[in-house]
Amino acid sequence: MSDSHSKPSSIQLQMFPICSICFAVRGNLRGAKMDFGKTKDDLKSLQSIGQIIGEFLRPLDYEHCK
Repeated sequence: MSDSHSKPSSIQLQMFPICSICFAVRGNLRGAKMDFGKTKDDLKSLQSIGQIIGEFLRPLDYEHCK
């Protein structure tokens, strides 16, 4: 019988849950990185919109103060 069809060793059986946890954690990390990137882009857009609104309101404020 070849080694690939042999019974798993006790070390292999102990490593299986650890490997599956690592795989799940990597997947969660990948998702978190994607969410972080989207949030970062959304904040940049919000900041740009805030600057545009501020530039629009600045002349109106000067007229109001006169």
